[in-house]
Amino acid sequence: MDNTIKLVGRIMIAGLFAWAAIREVMNPSQIMSGVKSSGLPAPGLFFVIILVLLVASSFMVIAGYRARQGALGLLIIFVLATFVLQIDIGGGGLGSLFGGKNYGPHLKNLAIAGGLLYIYASGAGKIGMNKG
Repeated sequence: MDNTIKLVGRIMIAGLFAWAAIREVMNPSQIMSGVKSSGLPAPGLFFVIILVLLVASSFMVIAGYRARQGALGLLIIFVLATFVLQIDIGGGGLGSLFGGKNYGPHLKNLAIAGGLLYIYASGAGKIGMNKG
């Protein structure tokens, strides 16, 4: 039963990232405008690298193939995207991260990061391609 729950949890959390990758492929101009506005150099290259990592890491977690490494990859992408694209550091973003009215999305991000850390710590369980 525990391994089935781990599988469902892996599908649910990695499914968020797989869906994000699908959305990026379907509407790259919207994502590219966000990347360009962040001031990152070579936004096109950044977009392609993130897309490949999202797809590969999501598959790894869902399939249970090197789930720990896949979860770590998703966590790194997630943390970087949160701090680079979602939080306006110059506008007091970090200082008012939980003090403003709109702190719900940041708490959601903490919960997702916690789920990825759990997968990283516990692995895929017995249901997966490499069973561990």
